[in-house]
Amino acid sequence: MALTACSTLPTAAFPKYLDHHVAAEFVVGSGGVLELPSSTAQLLVVELACSPTPLAERFLATRRQFLFAPDSQVTVRSRFRTYAPDGSVPATAAAVFVGAKSLRLLEAP
Repeated sequence: MALTACSTLPTAAFPKYLDHHVAAEFVVGSGGVLELPSSTAQLLVVELACSPTPLAERFLATRRQFLFAPDSQVTVRSRFRTYAPDGSVPATAAAVFVGAKSLRLLEAP
């Protein structure tokens, strides 16, 4: 009895990615809402912490809304991974935390 097998396998490849560990500084607007990203196909949020602690939190499709007193200064610390499944370049931390007054890299992820 003869057995046949497929001798061609697809290449083992994963999308390009970048790991990030950052602290971002925000000033909350007069409405008291700070919108931050949630995980998507191109973004994996591993850790996200706000200081001071928000008054409340709401989840939207691709964003999270944190409620603070208007004009509050908020520090967000986050670890996340950005993917580029189409072969392009993964998003930078600045592209993820749009509106941050400052953004600094913490220890290497």
